[in-house]
Amino acid sequence: MNAPSSAAQLSAVSQQVDGVDDVCLVWHCRNLRTDDHPAIEYATEQHAAILPVFIVDPAFYGADGLACDARIQFMLESLADLTDQYASLGGGLTMLHGEPVELLEELDAHVAHIVTTADPTGRYGLRRDNAVAEACDITFVDADGLRRDVPDTRDGWSDHVESYLTAPIHEVDGKEILIHDVDTGIDPAWVEDSYDISPEKQISRVGGTEHAVQVLNEFTAASRSIQGISQHRPMRAPEPVNSHHICGLAVFRCGRSTKPSTTHLEVDRPPRCSHPGSTGIATTIKNSPIGRAGWSRR
Repeated sequence: MNAPSSAAQLSAVSQQVDGVDDVCLVWHCRNLRTDDHPAIEYATEQHAAILPVFIVDPAFYGADGLACDARIQFMLESLADLTDQYASLGGGLTMLHGEPVELLEELDAHVAHIVTTADPTGRYGLRRDNAVAEACDITFVDADGLRRDVPDTRDGWSDHVESYLTAPIHEVDGKEILIHDVDTGIDPAWVEDSYDISPEKQISRVGGTEHAVQVLNEFTAASRSIQGISQHRPMRAPEPVNSHHICGLAVFRCGRSTKPSTTHLEVDRPPRCSHPGSTGIATTIKNSPIGRAGWSRR
């Protein structure tokens, strides 16, 4: 199945957003959710409308791709879940196929601004993010609990993480923000068919926030406290839990009860992040391409 050309995809987007005031493009990379999403929070507070976008980067697909079929299948399930999340808010997810830097550079001329999250990434992602930062007017929201741009990232780490984990939640209100979506001909089913995604190994998890929270609830049901978790490793949960299963979805939240001796986990929904630009964890970084030693500051 041939992909719609980049020109055709960009034309579809421009027809939708040209002439519409103050549309911010939200570039989804790792954070495939709507609630507790620092870039969405920033965009909805700074702009009148958003255009959520996920770019299918050919570098990750095919025989020479950077990701195996099992990981891609999990991601596609997560993207389908994200599409449903946006649909529940009265909008949708726009998917594009092509080289991210080229697509975002072209889209930059059609939107008021581009925003995404600052995430740890590998070498390829770091090069890509640096190039996007050079080419586009983009803000990278740093709100993941990691300490950056300090001489020793361990200094004050405990208080920093505590603030991150206990900060208030941001939830998208579809009645308060206009969410645009464009039918470009690209969706999870197209990716699966076009790249013949046929995993040889099977992941027992289903992509998406709902199932991820369910898995962690099963795990924490057997671990009533932080101390318990040190004895009940995730791999000994009813089904093994590892980072590939949650695939970039931060779906846990640590909470402390009023009794110091009863520290516990609350895993009933995705975690909460602090307000971008506030004195808490989240900060905004405009066009800052490089972070500390291998950490992207997209």
